[in-house]
Amino acid sequence: MDFTTPVFSLPGARLREIVREVALAQPRTQLVYSARWEEEERFVIRSALMRYPDTVVARVYGAGPGQSMLALYSRSQIGHSDLGVNRARLERWLDEIAALTDAEEATSD
Repeated sequence: MDFTTPVFSLPGARLREIVREVALAQPRTQLVYSARWEEEERFVIRSALMRYPDTVVARVYGAGPGQSMLALYSRSQIGHSDLGVNRARLERWLDEIAALTDAEEATSD
């Protein structure tokens, strides 16, 4: 099941910094790949109990002057069902990203 992310009123470079900040604040999460020109980063998140890896790919796209968009993709690397963990993770990350971008936009007004 997919959902649409908002257009953020921030330049892509700043949105990417915020995404990285949110991701790395999560437990058992590490940055494993960062593409400078493609505006893409990949994170590995390990489950608490069995330490199974999930990956999240975050890609930032320009959306006009001073605006950017975000695509997130999360998937389990082991097993057949994640019981909704990946979707819940992306929803939580998006909530945190939105809170930080909203706060930043409010201070720049």
